[in-house]
Amino acid sequence: MPSLRIQVVLYRSDPAEVCRLVESLAHSTALAQAAGLVGTAQLLLGDSAPEALSLSRAEVARLGTAALPVELVEFDDNLGHGGGQNRLAEGLSEDLLLVINPDTVAEPQLVSRLVATMARNGRVAIVEARQLPVEHPKDYDPATGRTDWTSMACALLRARAVEEVGLFDATTFFMHGDDVDLSWRMRLAGWELVHEPAARVFHDKRIGTAGYIEPSSAEAVHGPLAGLLLAYKYDRDDQVEALSELLRSGAPEQQQALELFESKRSAGQLPAERLDSARRVASFEGGTFARHRF
Repeated sequence: MPSLRIQVVLYRSDPAEVCRLVESLAHSTALAQAAGLVGTAQLLLGDSAPEALSLSRAEVARLGTAALPVELVEFDDNLGHGGGQNRLAEGLSEDLLLVINPDTVAEPQLVSRLVATMARNGRVAIVEARQLPVEHPKDYDPATGRTDWTSMACALLRARAVEEVGLFDATTFFMHGDDVDLSWRMRLAGWELVHEPAARVFHDKRIGTAGYIEPSSAEAVHGPLAGLLLAYKYDRDDQVEALSELLRSGAPEQQQALELFESKRSAGQLPAERLDSARRVASFEGGTFARHRF
């Protein structure tokens, strides 16, 4: 049975929210172990703002169970999503790695269904879960589950693929876009990505009056910035220029994203290696990173 490591990066997270997530993951992991799908497992919580989490290391440890012991890792800085996940993954020795957001709740069969899907195809590097109540709109093949990129709100990674390709590019991406980049690098290396709709996770996202997910103030800046960084890293100067023009006359957060990108360009902080010049995997269809179902 494969061993499993689960990783969650926290930043000023609500302690009650963290407890709810840990409880759901412990239950889901225990069911997967009882079904013979998972062997040993552990959960690492990485906190980028330990002064804001009113749970001590001992209290976090008590959240663990025989199925899923829990350890709190306090970072010395806000490392962002990718940087935090990379820090937690140092010394990864497990067969499987489950990356999940703190504002989620695992349904009982989440771990079982992700692991079972991964086991069916040895060339699958990442299996992502279906997010509820707001599904991600990107397309996937209904027969095979294959998809162009995988959201790291909740995704299971094969450690062998991570060892080959690496994990997140935290130097380039602080908050958003690192999951798209990792997905595309996996595909460039010949690995496959799968969406598993039967594996469900509650992700605390809200729909605004305009019918779109309401972004936080940080997301409103880092989302457009990620688009620019992905377009640059994947050798699409046409997309960089088109998005720059759009952001230049956009909302203040969008203009801030463009200013951050230009400051990175001036400082020589953009990726030195530009990937996929043959356009094998990187897609910017409709201003997104994959065709959408809705």
